[in-house]
Amino acid sequence: MMTFKENLIDLFSANLWATEALFNIIPDRNMDIEIESSFNTIRKTWFHIWDANVIWMKRLNGESFVQASNNFNGTNEDLKLAICQSLQDFIDYLNKIEDSDLMLDLTYSNIKGVDFKQPILFILNQLTHHNIFHRGQIITMLRNSGFSGEIPQTDVIAWYRLFKV
Repeated sequence: MMTFKENLIDLFSANLWATEALFNIIPDRNMDIEIESSFNTIRKTWFHIWDANVIWMKRLNGESFVQASNNFNGTNEDLKLAICQSLQDFIDYLNKIEDSDLMLDLTYSNIKGVDFKQPILFILNQLTHHNIFHRGQIITMLRNSGFSGEIPQTDVIAWYRLFKV
């Protein structure tokens, strides 16, 4: 039977794989086309994903959160590598803890300063879904920005078929 920890490692690994696959097909010219969405460009949506990953990892490590994208001046490849590293950081974190640690409460403040206390398991589950949700937005934005190429399969089940069957 799979543990919560093993399941989360799979989900973060699938997110890493899907992020890299999607990022690899996005032409540079499409990154900054303004499109109505939660964030008005593909780049800003990637920044949001990256920032959320970094902020949650900082919280898990008892550190103050920072928006990683605030001072970012790198290339699109640099951005891809940074986002992928932020996902790898969760895999590394999970590999260092015990399954029982996932039920420990994390006390943190959100960006508005409101305090919360929740099990680490809930937070990591939320984060995997957050990444998936916004990648879906990026796919829609990519299509709406004129991209007509093939978009890779990025569903979790596709990752399982490739790596777990």
